[in-house]
Order: sequence, then structure tokens, then C-alpha cells
Amino acid sequence: MMSHIGRFNFVLCGALFIFGLTTMEAHSKDFWWPYVASYEAGPGSIRVNLELRKQSPLAAFPYLVVTGTTYSTSRHDGLPDATDLDRLNAISEKVVNEINKVSPAVYVGTFTHNREQLHYVYVKNTAQIKSVLDSVYSILCTDCKTYINVKHDPSWSAYNEFLYPNQTIIEINRAE
Repeated sequence: MMSHIGRFNFVLCGALFIFGLTTMEAHSKDFWWPYVASYEAGPGSIRVNLELRKQSPLAAFPYLVVTGTTYSTSRHDGLPDATDLDRLNAISEKVVNEINKVSPAVYVGTFTHNREQLHYVYVKNTAQIKSVLDSVYSILCTDCKTYINVKHDPSWSAYNEFLYPNQTIIEINRAE
């Protein structure tokens, strides 16, 4: 029988394999880290730029864009099928690139859970964000439900309190 930590490590290793870094993250000088956590509706995977913790919040980027799409999966835990990861990563990269075209932005992470993938991007201004995202989704994800939420988050609470791993997650990974 596997212990709780053993099960967590097994899930974490699988997530590192399944939720590898996107091309954009792999070529970044930042420190991107994927991890899995448990939520009411099942496991969720977070990819987060840990390097930003040293500087957050960045006052010049007070607005948070949380945006993403749903996806279909055959997995009972709601995580995406391995065969769909390239498509989801392409959407992620396109979303971040297009946001950067209309506003200076800082991409801080992605949350994948329960048949939905959400991207977290802090921006200087919100003009044209919704229209550029609607355009991306109309091309890359015609069969998906989309989500776009733009809010004022000058303290970067979404990054610091949700995406950034808590002490338990950090300790478990330190023990490996």
C-alpha cells in the first residue's frame, strides 16, 4: 500500500511528465516549476514562475487577466489526455503572446483542473484584452467554452496566495 507521500510523489512525477514546460517557459530565464495539488473536484496541476516571488508585486502590473478554455478528456480525474497537451500548450503560448501585443504583461502561471486550463497574466492596462482573447479563442478553440476575467489585483494575491506553492508542497518536494 502506498503512503500519502508516496502517492503524492507518484502523482507529482506523472504531472512533471504530463505537464512539462511550454516552449516559451523552457526558453525563459525565469524559474518555472510544475506541481500537483489536491482540490475538491480532484487533482490540479499548476505551472508557476517561482522567480517572480522575489519581486512581487510588481506595481507597474496591477491588473490580472485570468483566461482559458475547457477541454475534453477521457481521464476520470479531469486532467487532460497526453494527446491533447500540445494543443493546450499552443493555446497557452498564443494567449500570452497576443496579450503582450496589446499591453506589457507578466505571465505568472497556469492552472489545469477539472477539464479547464486557466492562464494568469498580470498587465499594465486592460484595453483590448478581451477582444484579442476572443479572437485567439475563435481560431484555436472553436469547440471550447472560454473564460476571460480581468480584475484589479495590485497585491498579486492570485500569484502569492494561489499559484505559488504552499509550505507543505515545498517541504514534500524538498524531501525528494
